[in-house]
Amino acid sequence: MSGLPKRLAGIALGASAFLSLAIPARADDFVAILTGGTSGVYYPMGVALSKIFTEKLSGTRPSVQATKASVENLNLVQAGKGELAFTLGDSLAAGWKGDEEVT
Repeated sequence: MSGLPKRLAGIALGASAFLSLAIPARADDFVAILTGGTSGVYYPMGVALSKIFTEKLSGTRPSVQATKASVENLNLVQAGKGELAFTLGDSLAAGWKGDEEVT
């Protein structure tokens, strides 16, 4: 997880850019939204973000992916398999510090 701090900094920057809509999306941009289980709170939030992407950013192709949530989401982002992920603050802090023992 040595590259995790740099990836997380990129995610934070990307999230702030998304919220301000400062970066236009290119046509046919895929956006993998990593959530949690379908019965949890992250999944419906991911679906809502997917709808916003579809309505407001023409050409984007969002997909909501059910995962095991926070830690798996951070690992998937680090591996380049997601663009937007939900995570708890403690998992993010542990990842930022490079603590691989958090499960």
